[in-house]
Amino acid sequence: ASLTQTQEKNIVIFLALTLRHIRSYILYVKRDILRKSILDWYINIGLPTANFDDKLSEIYKEIVKQAWDLSLNDRVNQHQEYPDLITPPYYLEYSPELNLMDPEKISAFPEFLVQVNGYLNSPLREMDLHILIDIGAGTVDISVFNVHSLEGEEKIPKFVKSVTLAGTEYLIKYRLEELGADWQINSFDRIPGDKIFCNKLGVSSDQLKKADEKITKLLRSKIIHDLHLTKSDYYPTSQKWEKGIPLFLCGGGSQSEFYVNLFSEERFNSFGY
Repeated sequence: ASLTQTQEKNIVIFLALTLRHIRSYILYVKRDILRKSILDWYINIGLPTANFDDKLSEIYKEIVKQAWDLSLNDRVNQHQEYPDLITPPYYLEYSPELNLMDPEKISAFPEFLVQVNGYLNSPLREMDLHILIDIGAGTVDISVFNVHSLEGEEKIPKFVKSVTLAGTEYLIKYRLEELGADWQINSFDRIPGDKIFCNKLGVSSDQLKKADEKITKLLRSKIIHDLHLTKSDYYPTSQKWEKGIPLFLCGGGSQSEFYVNLFSEERFNSFGY
C-alpha cells in the first residue's frame, strides 16, 4: 500500500532523529578512536524479504536520503511538530558545508540475507535446516530456511516466514496490562531484566511469569505452526528434525532476558522439534 504524505513525513522525521543519534554516538562517544579520521558515510537498508523488489527498494532509498538530509538540520528534534515539512523536500535551510547524502551511497538489500550473510561465510556454517528469529520493537519475525549447494552454487530457499506482533514494546505492554502497573520506559534504553521488572513493580518472579503467559503462548503457537508447516509441506526428510535445528536470535530485542529464555535450547526442544 502506498504511504500518505503524513505517514511519509512521520517516517522521515523518525529516521532523521535515529540517524542523528547514530552519528552522535560515533562522533562523540567514539571520538577518541576516530579523532584523526575523515568519515565517508554509507547507508545499507534491510528490506522485508517477502516484499523485496526494485520499486520498493527505490522508495526506501529516497526516504532514507530525505531523512539523512533532514537530520543535518539543527531545527529538528523530538519535541517539535513540523507542519512545514509535509511537502517535500523535507529539509529546510542548509549551510554549504553540510554533507547531503549522495544517493549512490545508499543501498538496499533483503533483510534476511543480510542477517545470515556472516554465518554463511563462516567456518561454522552447516547445511540443511535453520531458524532465524528477528526480535524487534514491534514484531518477532520467524524464518525457516535451508542451506544447500546446487551445482557448486549455494542456495538458500526460505520455506516459511511469519511476522507476529510480539516484539519488545508488546512484551512491556502485556506485562503492564496484566499486572495493572504503569511504568514509562525510554525506548532508547535496554529492556529491563526480569529482576529489575519485579523490583520496580513490586511483584514476584511467579507473578511476572504469569503476566508473560499471553505472549509466551502466542510465540510458542507461532513457531510450532511454522515448524509443523515446514516439516509437513516442505522438507520432511531433513536430518535436523532428529539432530536439532540451528537457531539464530537477532534484532534489537535479541538480548532481552524473556526472549533468550523462551528460545533457549532447553525451552526450544520442548516445542517438540
